[in-house]
Amino acid sequence: MLNIEVNTNNSLEIIYRNAIYLFSLLVNYMNKGEKYQEYINYNFIQINLSYNLSKDIPLIDNGYFYWEEKKTKVIQSLRIVKINMDKLKQMWYDEDKKALEYKYILMLDLNSEELDKLLNLTKGDEVIMAYKKRLDKLNKDKEFTIDWDYERDIYLYENTMKAVAESKGKEEGEKSFMLKTIRNLKKMNMPIEKIAKALEVPTSKVEEILNL
Repeated sequence: MLNIEVNTNNSLEIIYRNAIYLFSLLVNYMNKGEKYQEYINYNFIQINLSYNLSKDIPLIDNGYFYWEEKKTKVIQSLRIVKINMDKLKQMWYDEDKKALEYKYILMLDLNSEELDKLLNLTKGDEVIMAYKKRLDKLNKDKEFTIDWDYERDIYLYENTMKAVAESKGKEEGEKSFMLKTIRNLKKMNMPIEKIAKALEVPTSKVEEILNL
């Protein structure tokens, strides 16, 4: 059985929530009249696609339930996998070929243009191609999508980040907001001129931050 979760952070609440949900799935998976031994050879895997993790967390982090003294697995077939999505995406931006080893996970966090690039690098991988076709179809479905644009997204993101900076009461907060916003928008392939216009700063300021 495979359970996939998408996590925006690594808080204790999310860790507990995911663990409880996994065990609830195991309980619901069992049928009345069966024996526990029948599940010894089953593999129960939870994959966590996690964002905003600390830098010391590796790309792939495997978790098991261990007996403390013997350091042996309590349940051999139960595994929780944490994938550092920020680190994987950075590998993609850095054109690290190792990112292609995780192409089916990576594709879940790419836009249509980036998927075309991934398809080219993987020589037309059938799974990625099928995924992109389904994604493009959904993006054209008016019942599935809503109208959105860069300007509105920037406006909301800017207001949120400024509120965070103001609550901290530090000048560094504003500088951090500007730096992170410009870099994130550039990663989204937004032109420098549009970034400058949205943030009301000179294009030279945007270029200066991107070259840091």
